[in-house]
Amino acid sequence: MGKLVIKHLVSKGCTRMVVVNRTEERVAAIREELKDIEIIYKPLSEMLSCTCEADVVFTSTAAENPLFMKDDVKDLPPASQEVGGRRLFIDISVPRN
Repeated sequence: MGKLVIKHLVSKGCTRMVVVNRTEERVAAIREELKDIEIIYKPLSEMLSCTCEADVVFTSTAAENPLFMKDDVKDLPPASQEVGGRRLFIDISVPRN
């Protein structure tokens, strides 16, 4: 499902994104398929620090517990002014987490 999000973002003009994943293997495969797009891999351990720099965060996992809790994100710096300083979290996981 995450791959579909990436392809959709690319179709809408996104040319740079950070993908946080447990392993780099899947990210490398997507990077190979979308050679003109800057896709940066970050390990899951860097998820929260990557969130600080993101305007939009998509989650697409099979995790049993939420990835982000209010206490984790309440003190993050604001998102860029391009999005009005508000970070958007979109959960496309099934089931939601």
